[in-house]
Amino acid sequence: MCFLQSYISHFRVNELQQLLMFAQRNKKGHKKDLYERALALVDGDCPESIAFKIHELARLRFFSI
Repeated sequence: MCFLQSYISHFRVNELQQLLMFAQRNKKGHKKDLYERALALVDGDCPESIAFKIHELARLRFFSI
């Protein structure tokens, strides 16, 4: 599992929705659905803008005090 997928696996619903909104994907559904859609964003060739957004959300989630 790559580090982007690891970050996504620890995101809360709110962070998953923010990521999906950024990627202009559907943000409605259960956490499992949101998680699967978010993982699909990083499958294969992940755009740099998506990777940056994942890092940004992870930094806010895990490294802010």
